[in-house]
Amino acid sequence: MAGDGPPVILMHPGQAGLVLWERQFLPFARSYRVIRYDARGFGRSERPDEVFSHYEDLRGLLDHLGYKFTRLAEYFKAIKDAADRGDRETFVEVSLRQWFDGPGQPATRTAPALREEVKRLMREHTEQAARRDTRPRVQEVGAVERLGEIAAPTLIVESALDAPDAHAISALLERSIRGSRRVVIEDAAHLVNVERPDEFARVVLDFLNAVRDT
Repeated sequence: MAGDGPPVILMHPGQAGLVLWERQFLPFARSYRVIRYDARGFGRSERPDEVFSHYEDLRGLLDHLGYKFTRLAEYFKAIKDAADRGDRETFVEVSLRQWFDGPGQPATRTAPALREEVKRLMREHTEQAARRDTRPRVQEVGAVERLGEIAAPTLIVESALDAPDAHAISALLERSIRGSRRVVIEDAAHLVNVERPDEFARVVLDFLNAVRDT
């Protein structure tokens, strides 16, 4: 945690862990109380044997910190066939091509050093997961049917080079959440906050500042 002000929770996607928010953590903390954490089975968190739900973990964290309302930034999660086969190197490379390069995009689209950094983070997470005996059993949420219940101001940040499924999900969120705002960042794939940290921060902070007192 860092900073003072209204709380903002940064949740990582299905790769790596809280380190993916490194470029946003301190800039956001200049105006907000920023909280990031490793979800169960990621980073330094333990992998549970029992069935659990990420949303209940989040609720428990907020209760522990004494927050009843928070701003929430979350990435989409995806399951890869290579993970089921135990093919770790393929998993890392496919994940990198899908989520960082972008579907159909060349590996040379982004800076080599940045691509290697993301690849290292993905490999570390994959190797860490492989050392554990079981995969986490996550409880189904059934969230799609409840999207219309969301009344909080909602920003949907979409990257232009993301997978078709991600675009479809963004459209679904925009249709289902009343008053939501959808912004597309060009020339970026799934890990838009890593590729375009300054533009991502500007879009999100402009939105947070606009709804700060609502």
